[in-house]
Amino acid sequence: YGGSTEGRSRFSLEVIKAVTEAVGQERVGIRFSPFNPFQGMRMEDPYPTFSYIVTQIRELYPRLGYVHLVEGDATKGDSTDFARKIWSSPDGERAGSIFISCGGYTPEKAGEVVTEKGGAVAFAKWFIGNPDLVARIQHGLPLRVHDRKTVYLNGPKAYQGYTDYAPAVLPESKL
Repeated sequence: YGGSTEGRSRFSLEVIKAVTEAVGQERVGIRFSPFNPFQGMRMEDPYPTFSYIVTQIRELYPRLGYVHLVEGDATKGDSTDFARKIWSSPDGERAGSIFISCGGYTPEKAGEVVTEKGGAVAFAKWFIGNPDLVARIQHGLPLRVHDRKTVYLNGPKAYQGYTDYAPAVLPESKL
């Protein structure tokens, strides 16, 4: 494992192979964070490795449930569009499979991305401060920013933040 592009991709491909053989391609999805700097794991140039691995998955597992990539820092030129292009078929569809991206999308930007590029957009952090996120988006209500100090707590404070955000109050006209 490691070293070449193929070596760095080997573990993920072996896991996908084992899981798809056990439960079928349609019931498997995978998520990558090619731009994540956590604990120094970001590669200097992640594009060759993740281009290779998404291409391999496309060729070997064309009916995979989904491929999900986390966006990087757009101000640094990080974008998952390279993987979206690899994953997408010429007609824009893949036999039941989907490309999902996430990372700082507003509801408006998510709508633009899905309309222009296809696939889906996932919301992660927005759900923490907005347990009623779907209703807020449906009704055009403002989103609440989560309190980062309450994320991933343990012990007596573990429930602070996840369960005490008040739901949005819908105006009479939207009830």
